[in-house]
Amino acid sequence: MHEEAAHIEIHFLADYTIHVRQLASWMASEWGGGHPDAELRFERELAQALNRDRFPAALIALSDGQPAGLAILKLREVEGLPAMEHWMGGLYVAPAYRGRGLAAALIRHAERAARRMGASKLHLYTRSKQAFYERLGWRHVMVYQVGARPASIMARDL
Repeated sequence: MHEEAAHIEIHFLADYTIHVRQLASWMASEWGGGHPDAELRFERELAQALNRDRFPAALIALSDGQPAGLAILKLREVEGLPAMEHWMGGLYVAPAYRGRGLAAALIRHAERAARRMGASKLHLYTRSKQAFYERLGWRHVMVYQVGARPASIMARDL
């Protein structure tokens, strides 16, 4: 992580549940597609990820106690790919913290947490950030239709 991001701490969201609503709001803005129930759906997803020792588990990045980012370890995220059990998704960094290495730090923390939980491989899907993940050691596995659009399915051995 870059020096200016050194004040960032990453923890399990289970220890900071007070921030669930804020994170769900960010997720709804980023991925909710304008659906009126998006924030509630994301709150429910985060509530299910309030674990520290098993999937699903959410990680929160905090800057001076305030939310700065999020990553979620998930189980079988993409329907139709049941053999790909462990996933990382929901990677989000608040605009004020972008460009400081926080996304990479969240990914590394998620990888270590997944390994401690017994996963030997993580998967993710992306539509636009394949080169970013490749720089962090992830590899493209296939193109797959996720929702209405194709996405790059990527994997990383832990």
